[in-house]
Amino acid sequence: LDQVEHYLCTLHDAPEKAGEMLADAFRLIHSFKGHAGLVGFRSFAAFSHRLENILDRFRASPGSLDESVQTLLLQGVDVLQDGIAGLAASGHAELTGAELLIPALERMEAVMAGGEQPDLPVQKKSARDTTGGRWAAERQNIRVDLEKLDRMINLVGELVIAESMVTKNADLEGLSLENFDRSSHNLRRIISELQNVVMSVRMVPLTRTFRRMIRMVHDLGGRAGKNVRLDLIGEETEVDKTVIELIADPLVHMIRNSVDHGIESPGEREKAGKPATGRIVLEARHEGGEILIRIADDGRGMDPERIRSLALERGLISEEAAGTLSDEEIYRYVFESGFSTAAAVTDVSGRGVGMDVVRRNLDRLKGKIDIRNRPGEGVTLLLRIPLTLAIIDGMLIRVGRMTYTLPLLSIRESFRPRTSQITVTMSGQELVRIRNSLIPVLRLHRLYQVEPDHTGLENGILINVMSGSKHICFFADEIIGHHQTVIKGMPDYIGTASGISGCTILEDGTVGLILDIAGIIDLAERQYETPLSSTVSNI
Repeated sequence: LDQVEHYLCTLHDAPEKAGEMLADAFRLIHSFKGHAGLVGFRSFAAFSHRLENILDRFRASPGSLDESVQTLLLQGVDVLQDGIAGLAASGHAELTGAELLIPALERMEAVMAGGEQPDLPVQKKSARDTTGGRWAAERQNIRVDLEKLDRMINLVGELVIAESMVTKNADLEGLSLENFDRSSHNLRRIISELQNVVMSVRMVPLTRTFRRMIRMVHDLGGRAGKNVRLDLIGEETEVDKTVIELIADPLVHMIRNSVDHGIESPGEREKAGKPATGRIVLEARHEGGEILIRIADDGRGMDPERIRSLALERGLISEEAAGTLSDEEIYRYVFESGFSTAAAVTDVSGRGVGMDVVRRNLDRLKGKIDIRNRPGEGVTLLLRIPLTLAIIDGMLIRVGRMTYTLPLLSIRESFRPRTSQITVTMSGQELVRIRNSLIPVLRLHRLYQVEPDHTGLENGILINVMSGSKHICFFADEIIGHHQTVIKGMPDYIGTASGISGCTILEDGTVGLILDIAGIIDLAERQYETPLSSTVSNI
């Protein structure tokens, strides 16, 4: 049913494939009808048979399927989906709302029966369409309680720690143990494979979540009298199941805002020299140790002055601050609870609730959101979400007596700087020249109030790390080496600590802190009162 809905919503986006899509939708509904009849759900079988008849008529002439028929078919799919959900919840096969649609479906069938092609013969399925071959290629699944999966992942994490404690035990130093080394290497390989398999169990593609948005955009556009097309990119990207659950609502609210506030009416778009059909792009991809989700529209964009005046009106900022804040800082106020730029409240948006939901859910995921506004051309929202893996590859560094872990995917390079590479600005900010760029330096011993071994940059190590488009160099005393890090949450009595994403247990049994690169960059930006991305400049 989800696939039928997807075909019906994207039918007019690719006219050359419309016949193929309708044929596939017909086959899916035909199979659904057969399965429903087989297990005795006659109401499902009878209702889906009506949809099958209409699809059978139009699959031979997809160009004659207008918006009214498309809407009727989508409403029919809704009835079946609601019926399936009710069947799963209560065990009763009831089609709520079917009685309201059946008269319209009967009229449609009568109109078709009066035409030149009242009943088209059912085409035979080709060999590749046979259900036997399709089911044979599908994987077998089993439902597992999520708590059991979490426990299994935790146990694999403990196994990784235990293996490190044994193979890197201080008692083994200086001993020549050829057989032990061979056995430990084999053990490490098996544990690594086990870890990869266990971690992939929780990973699910974004396909289902993304495709739900197609129907929503179709319905919202029709209700608002706007022509809107949603393009999906990277829907096969796999993320952790907890990310899927927490990202669904933010995506709904952001895409609703794009349709309701961003995309103009066809008349407005033509006056602005734009195509009558608005375009929204929903894209997902892996970038470093993060998941990047992009929502971009080609609408009217955001008005920074209106946001500034509304923030002043609500007392969120003072008049003095309003004059000094940049547009990028002003855009942040759209995430405040109850804040809305809508001139009137509609049944879709305007109450200032949606973007607050976006911020709260991203905070729970330790994610970040960037707004890139182009007035008159559209808005791009970039969501950066950590992969939230339980085990990551990390680099151990030492600052004084403290040991910290940096995610390996965030590290670009490490080096011992020369004095000629160091520049100090008038405000006291230290910069290091790497090839043709200047990168800010952050002294970790100052951030965490630790007594370092070295204070001169040329005597220590600089580690160039990045988060998104922002770079910074951490100053440390020593790089200890690579370490497979098992992420443990911070204890409840500590709560959340700035710049710390969690902790881990090291080979000697001590606890080490895992640094949150994005969080530390935010701290540094507040300290220097300037975006770090603007300080990375070509010389």
